[in-house]
Amino acid sequence: MSRKSRRRAATPAERKAVTFPTGKAEFDWTDEDWAVAHLPQIRAAALVLQRDDKELETVVTEMVKTGMIPELFEQWSSVKEHLEGLIELLGAACTRTFIVLERIGYSRDKPSPEQPLH
Repeated sequence: MSRKSRRRAATPAERKAVTFPTGKAEFDWTDEDWAVAHLPQIRAAALVLQRDDKELETVVTEMVKTGMIPELFEQWSSVKEHLEGLIELLGAACTRTFIVLERIGYSRDKPSPEQPLH
């Protein structure tokens, strides 16, 4: 079994030196518009997974007859690409926030004195 090599942890000076430019991250969907555009395809995918192969064969056969398959795959591909973009956006936001939190010395074990305790 091979081990992944781990990079050495950055020093405080190296972490302070990390910079990043502003980025263009447009997300101008309203909650309602996003739900209307994407949730039907997500629900359809969930329904596919709730069927065994025999049940799905029946459903897909009917979809083929009605010509729905090309549109279905186009919609699923579009939603998949959209969600992959959102995952990238969230990953970048987490990374940038983590860098800044480290820079200001925040940790869950050592919260800011201004932070209220629950």
